[in-house]
Amino acid sequence: MYKINKMAKKKGILITKYGQITEIDIDTNSRSYAIYFKNKGVGSCKKLCEWKLSYCSIYLYGYTSGRERMINKHELPPPVDTKLYFGDLLVIKNKDNILENFTKKDYKIFWNNCFGGFENLGDSEEEDLSNSENDYDYDDPFIVDDR
Repeated sequence: MYKINKMAKKKGILITKYGQITEIDIDTNSRSYAIYFKNKGVGSCKKLCEWKLSYCSIYLYGYTSGRERMINKHELPPPVDTKLYFGDLLVIKNKDNILENFTKKDYKIFWNNCFGGFENLGDSEEEDLSNSENDYDYDDPFIVDDR
């Protein structure tokens, strides 16, 4: 009888060098996060920042050096908002030294909170998310042609 080796997977955020945010599966047993990067900088992948929150920590992994054409275009939250990073970036959530799921929705909340996002008093975070995604009609033109 063979044992089936089920790799434990958790969700993480890959930010491409172009600034696109993608949700990916991360193997919790992985020894290096560089395997998830298509676009890499120069040197080794390392932890670039840790945001300590009351209930968990958010980590940013990537490269601090590289070619000019590999500069990551994504606007990162403080305190790394003024630093240059190269290639793709990885954002993960860790709670009690255990990798946790960190989805695009989670990243959006985290990013907005880091920049002093808006709060609706009396609403829960989940209600805010469900409403905020439908607030704007992208088919509604901003400038009206008055010919």
